[in-house]
Amino acid sequence: MNISFTPERSKSIILIDDLEDYAVLFNTLTAETMGLNSTSLLVWNKIDGKRTIRDISKVISDNFLVEFEKAKEDVADLIGRMHRRMFIDLREKNHLIPEDRETD
Repeated sequence: MNISFTPERSKSIILIDDLEDYAVLFNTLTAETMGLNSTSLLVWNKIDGKRTIRDISKVISDNFLVEFEKAKEDVADLIGRMHRRMFIDLREKNHLIPEDRETD
């Protein structure tokens, strides 16, 4: 996945986060859910439509003292799963990337 893509939260997502160190995303359009541990919740909280996958990977690398390359792989994998399940949209220079487009 291109780490210069910018993820943006889908407007149809509800975050249920009153759980200890765990949250659940609920997609109101598809009725699909996705559990988030503390690391993936931090990724979710950094998805704002402005930060790129590279930017978010740097935050994860800094916060969890993991090498940037490893953080980049893990963040890209998580964002790819979120995108395929329609929890987020991806943009490349202001162009929306469809869910079915191969982004690897």
